[in-house]
Amino acid sequence: MTRTRSLMALAFGARIVSALLALGMAVIVAPAVFGFYGRLQAIGLVFAVFAVLRLERAIVSSASTTEAVRVTRCALLLLPATSTVAVLAAFALAPDLADQPPRYIFTALLFIAFLARGLLLLINAWLLRSGNQMRLSYLVLSQAVAQFASQALLLTTDLPPLAMLVAGEIMGALLAAAIAAAGHRALLARLIPPRWTAGILSRWRRLILFNLPAALASQTLVALPLITVGRLADHATIGHIALALRIAEAPMALLGSAATSFAVAAGLWRGRTSLTSPLQLVLVYFASVMLFGFLLVGGAWGLSLVIIEGRIAATIAYIPVVFLLPAAIVLGGPHAELVTYAGAEGQAFSIHVTALIAGLAVFHWATAPVPALLSFAAIAGLRSLVLWLVLPRLFRALPDKRDHNEA
Repeated sequence: MTRTRSLMALAFGARIVSALLALGMAVIVAPAVFGFYGRLQAIGLVFAVFAVLRLERAIVSSASTTEAVRVTRCALLLLPATSTVAVLAAFALAPDLADQPPRYIFTALLFIAFLARGLLLLINAWLLRSGNQMRLSYLVLSQAVAQFASQALLLTTDLPPLAMLVAGEIMGALLAAAIAAAGHRALLARLIPPRWTAGILSRWRRLILFNLPAALASQTLVALPLITVGRLADHATIGHIALALRIAEAPMALLGSAATSFAVAAGLWRGRTSLTSPLQLVLVYFASVMLFGFLLVGGAWGLSLVIIEGRIAATIAYIPVVFLLPAAIVLGGPHAELVTYAGAEGQAFSIHVTALIAGLAVFHWATAPVPALLSFAAIAGLRSLVLWLVLPRLFRALPDKRDHNEA
């Protein structure tokens, strides 16, 4: 029990340090630069969903190491193609990125950064498969520290700051990958060179046909608000809103991650648990989200009385508005995973796609950043509500089928 608590504390601490370092870098760079970088980060989160067509989950759940190796070899071959798609999507969703100097070097850095993200995704999958929570926490921590140090060092040069932020991200990812791979030469020898294995996509088609579209729709909706703001505001305003979102997202994401891990580990999607009543769990979680929101808004209000001008003041002014978006998203966080674990990928897909269609309508017709953010918060809140309403129905609909499968 003590070891489990220590591992949980280490994992939580690693994520807190990662979030604080990300916030620190956001404060260091100029608002206009962070506006660009924040949009790239949002696109990168979408890329993480389709980087290897969700085959990273197959690595975790494969019955044998041999099958996991085959999946990884195929996934490595997919990365260059999906990274190219991600670069094209980045320039399509944020056309002003094409003006970043030096143009061709920046494009190459962006491509390598997406490749590095995909590589970390596969390494993370192997650590999850091994159940080594300590190494997984060290991966998060080492990547965050190395990225922050690399970006801070590169920003002291006279080179274009956005390109240096991307280059620092690459250096941090590669260093973390090297640390994680240390001592695993035998496994690396089996993974390299990449090679396609016939039947991989067929054997794991459920992940590709159901899990991938639902996850892609969900993550795209999360990325759309900042991309939409990038179309409606000047670069400095985009930077202030991006930083305000980063500040609001940090505690909300930690809360959502902890709640989701607890819900999955406890098997709450099975609809039967002796831990406490479902209603109590709902009330505790809802109260926690509201408490985090109250602290964010209260802290922003208090700081606004002291700091009346400058970048921090401009950022603080947006927190009472932008906190609604991560709060609305995180309210549905645990259930977004539980619906999938309950074998209801079809329902999850319908919910996420419907929300995405509404989000695309806002992206197309919005004319001002604040109303757009409030519209996205409303869509995310309705999606969370539907997810909470769907899962209890699954509890009643799936017990016989589940018990049969467990037998």
